[in-house]
Amino acid sequence: MCHNSGIVEKNNEQQIERYMACGMPSKAVKSVKYTLKKREKKEQQRRDLQREQQFLEELELSSSAVTTPLSLVGHWQILTRTTQPAHLIAVCILAFVLMTVGRDLIDPTTTVATEAAAENAAASATAASTRTATGGVMAALVFLGAFATHFGSQIWMTFVSGLSLYFSLPRHVFGQCQQILFPRYFALNAMLSLTMLVVYAKYFLSGWTTSAGIQMGSLALAAGIEVVVRLYLVPPMLQLMHEKYKIEDAIGSGQEVGSLVQGDLVDCPHYQRIHKGFRRIHMTIAIGNMTVMLTTCLQLYFLASKIRLS
Repeated sequence: MCHNSGIVEKNNEQQIERYMACGMPSKAVKSVKYTLKKREKKEQQRRDLQREQQFLEELELSSSAVTTPLSLVGHWQILTRTTQPAHLIAVCILAFVLMTVGRDLIDPTTTVATEAAAENAAASATAASTRTATGGVMAALVFLGAFATHFGSQIWMTFVSGLSLYFSLPRHVFGQCQQILFPRYFALNAMLSLTMLVVYAKYFLSGWTTSAGIQMGSLALAAGIEVVVRLYLVPPMLQLMHEKYKIEDAIGSGQEVGSLVQGDLVDCPHYQRIHKGFRRIHMTIAIGNMTVMLTTCLQLYFLASKIRLS
């Protein structure tokens, strides 16, 4: 490329020398120089554009070549290397919850009636010791601790950490931070929601009233959303983000702060497919996170209506 441009420049100089030898005025020579330089600049831009398009086509071919061998892999490897571990973890979580609180969900009044009869028959001191022995105070501590940690992590991750990092760091650096925080955030919140669900059903579910049904439903919804997001949505989102950043790094994009500048990638169909898939999953995760936050605010309302600060 440099050799060809040198030849063109040498030919232009020879042509200008011939014009001057023929007695062409200096103004005309300057005009010819300007025209030749402008023509050479346009030619250079055209060559750069062709080279960039060729590079993007090679990237698209290489990425499709990586995904092609997947169809040749055996069924066993597909079953073990895709979503099967997520299915197993989800089934184990559901089985654990049902085995732990299934009996309390079917007949929630048996334990409560027994405890009420024992408290009526004993003195106040004996009742307090019985409540402590059966884990009532410990259950309340576990429930309140899990709720406080869950609500605090939601507020921090959604409104403080996420926005602060997005508007302070280059976009690719922000994405590298999020790929570490996202799995841990949803894994922690899923464990906390499951803890609240189990503790509430085991120790505080006194009967299937409207209030108890709403609380159980909100806790189950929050735990279900966070488990699904962590197992089934976060991994493909991170994979699409890696593919997206790889293409952007190739053209030097991704260093802008607080915005998205696609540049020439607007016309790349392969990049646009990856970008739209990433945005779709990311939006689904955001909707799930806001839904869980609504259920947490509902739990906060129920706690505020039952706790007396005196």
